[in-house]
Amino acid sequence: MRILHLEDSANDAELIEDVLRREWPLCTIERVSTRAAYEEALQRAEFDLVLSDYSLPDFDGLTALELARTRCPGRPFIFLSGTIGEERAVDALKRGATDYVMKDRPSRLLASVLQAFARADDRERQRVAEARIREQASLLDKARDAICVTGLDLRVTYWNARAAELYGWTTVEALGQDLRALVFAPDDDRFTEARDRLLAAGEWSGELRTRHRQGGTILVESRWTRVDDPGGGPDSILFLNTDVTERRRLETQLLRSQRLESIGNLAGGIAHDLNNMLAPIVMACNLLQIQLTKPEELSLVGTIENSAQHGAALIRQLLAFARGAEGSRAELSVAAAMTDLEMLLHSTLGRRIELKIRSAPGLPPILADVTQFNQVMINLCVNARDAMPGGGCIEIATTQIDLDETATRAHPGVAPGPYVQIAVADTGVGIPPEIIDHIFDPFFTTKANDKGTGLGLSTVRGIMKGHQGFIVAESTVGTGTTFFLYFPALVRAATA
Repeated sequence: MRILHLEDSANDAELIEDVLRREWPLCTIERVSTRAAYEEALQRAEFDLVLSDYSLPDFDGLTALELARTRCPGRPFIFLSGTIGEERAVDALKRGATDYVMKDRPSRLLASVLQAFARADDRERQRVAEARIREQASLLDKARDAICVTGLDLRVTYWNARAAELYGWTTVEALGQDLRALVFAPDDDRFTEARDRLLAAGEWSGELRTRHRQGGTILVESRWTRVDDPGGGPDSILFLNTDVTERRRLETQLLRSQRLESIGNLAGGIAHDLNNMLAPIVMACNLLQIQLTKPEELSLVGTIENSAQHGAALIRQLLAFARGAEGSRAELSVAAAMTDLEMLLHSTLGRRIELKIRSAPGLPPILADVTQFNQVMINLCVNARDAMPGGGCIEIATTQIDLDETATRAHPGVAPGPYVQIAVADTGVGIPPEIIDHIFDPFFTTKANDKGTGLGLSTVRGIMKGHQGFIVAESTVGTGTTFFLYFPALVRAATA
């Protein structure tokens, strides 16, 4: 044990050294009597204990205490004085001194030293434990799961950084709050059922719908674990929530694409058979019109022919949907194509619809059939017009975008790379969430029977698929709908 003793009285120093060596014969005691020697000793060596008189010729004990706390923080510091007084002793303890011992009672010094080292050991153990807890907490903050601990009353006692990021509540805001009020719907029966099972079985796992601070829905894979106290009784609950919202959205898109592909194959087969059935009817109508002379008979044949032609047009749409709309492809400038379409769209949409077209500069060309490209744009704009019966605004914006593998994963046959994105946005009534997954299904429509066949969007999707692109819809009820079209961009390699 290395001891630094600040004492200007040689007799007092000898007495204290005798007391210490009787208990610890191997201890090293270095005595100093001036401020300069004291500071030099603190700078030069590490001491396990500092003993100091309170009153000194050139400086005071409180200054010595401050110097020791700066140079060797955490080391025990004991005042040895005959004049310190109770009031000044209390002040010294408040400033960080470990203890004080009166010089006329040196026997108490040994107990004070032992107690000081015990306290120092306790502080060191506490410091190590707190450092370990901070280290573990920092590791938990790096976890990809939202981690939360509550009491049995669901009051939050731990809230990691991922939980704060996922739900929008900071750790300070979440601590002490009711978890159910923070992220779960108050009337969610599934939450109550999961909690009852947790308390009975000790754990629960499953998918739950949670909510963000701003009101958005977050789908999570949730794992709950009951944490028991040393006596075996339930004490707290550990929640691990993994955000699977994006994964479920991609899975839904993939299933939708697979479903539509199956429907397309079925529709293609049916359309071929119907085409074979209608061809003789149309041919027979032409022959009958040559042979018949009576007006009423010709009118009847004309009606039959018109119905057959309408059926044939419907079949062509079916085949376009099923085959991905085959056609002759050529290099197409999207900006030029939109300029050519603008006049036609103005006349088609009517005066109550405001049309805005914005094209980003320097757009690369695409490989497309111009007729089918125009069909896609007209279909989407007409649908947007029908969603705004009282008038509104349609905005078409084009830009270049690079899609990675994550963005194209849900669309089979679509490769990562540069794309030209065309966004067609309206200010209409919007599409309810429960039907937005079905809008590309053949024959699905929300219009009256005489207003549409339900093949418009499915044909658009077929055309996009035939161009190795895809279409995505986003909508908010009461605000409007945006369709995003993605055509592969033609980017030529630089010439050496």
